[in-house]
Amino acid sequence: MIDALALEPGMNVLEIGTGTGYNAALPAEAGARVVTVEIDPELSAAASAALERTGFADRVSVATGDGEQSVPGHAPFDRVIVTAAARTIPYPWVEQARDGGRIALPYSGPECVGALVVLTVSGGTAEGHAVGDAYFMPPSCRCEARSSRSRCCRPNTRPTRFAGSTSPCPRPARPSRSGEPHKARTERFS
Repeated sequence: MIDALALEPGMNVLEIGTGTGYNAALPAEAGARVVTVEIDPELSAAASAALERTGFADRVSVATGDGEQSVPGHAPFDRVIVTAAARTIPYPWVEQARDGGRIALPYSGPECVGALVVLTVSGGTAEGHAVGDAYFMPPSCRCEARSSRSRCCRPNTRPTRFAGSTSPCPRPARPSRSGEPHKARTERFS
């Protein structure tokens, strides 16, 4: 996933899902400035302490919050990396990425479970395709009401949609009927 970002020194990177902080240290070691967001306050604090102990605190900022909302105070980002399986692509990720920015995520939607999807942002939309496999655990969430059919209730989340193909993230080995590669596109709609 890190390779899929095509990082360059000096880039601003947003990581969704801090965990231990290890993955946030990798782009920092490559010269990027990293903001990482974790929904679990205990994990966030532990990761912050680990990054401090290992000398990354000056290159990695740890925020506690809902990664689906991104981290508005630190945008725009050149790259966004998601370290939890995503069934949708929340529009704040697109909105807070620069034009030409990349979003890399392990996609777990019904169209293509376990795909590493890389999207390029341009003009408020993100387009891309699967570049390989990536299986991750689903993200945690805080929510008063849970449905047995949904991961978490999120009444204020704007939906995203894919357009331009019958499958938003087919594996690279499966070309379309025309022989052209499939593309995924996500944009805000109401």
